[in-house]
Amino acid sequence: MVAQALLDRLGADPIKKAQLLTGEWAIRMLALALAVTPVRLLTGWGWLQLYRRPLGLFAAWYAALHVTVFFALDLALAFDEFASEIVKRPYLTLGMLAFSLLLVLAATSTKGWVRRLGARRWQAVHRLVYVAAAAALVHFFWSQKKDITDPLIWSVVFAALAAVRVWHRSAHRMGATTAESA
Repeated sequence: MVAQALLDRLGADPIKKAQLLTGEWAIRMLALALAVTPVRLLTGWGWLQLYRRPLGLFAAWYAALHVTVFFALDLALAFDEFASEIVKRPYLTLGMLAFSLLLVLAATSTKGWVRRLGARRWQAVHRLVYVAAAAALVHFFWSQKKDITDPLIWSVVFAALAAVRVWHRSAHRMGATTAESA
């Protein structure tokens, strides 16, 4: 993106293009982070767990770039206008919710935070990733004026990832129930 900007290849509205690109990369990284567990469950590839945290941090990083482009380039660092826009426009409110949650998740993603919070509480906090994903998807849908193809595709991807988790959890519970009754 920086190279495209330097070569003047971001199109007629480079700020809008930069916002779109950083937002799309945030969604991609979030999807990849959330895909680690379903892929591990389906394939048994335990080594994938090593990549979940870095992918989540990349999602937070791209979300931060997305917000920075909006605040610094689109609004020229006008904090009062930034706050006003977030309150006034529901799609921005949801985007900020998603971003805020991703920041909390990134900040608490270390082993030290697992120890401080305890595994159970830490896991409960990190389930907020699903709220962040839903808020990000709705933000993406509502930000589109005409073509909702990309948000729709990403919604299907996130739904499929959630379906694998639900399927695995229910199959695991059924297996435990069957074993208990035997």
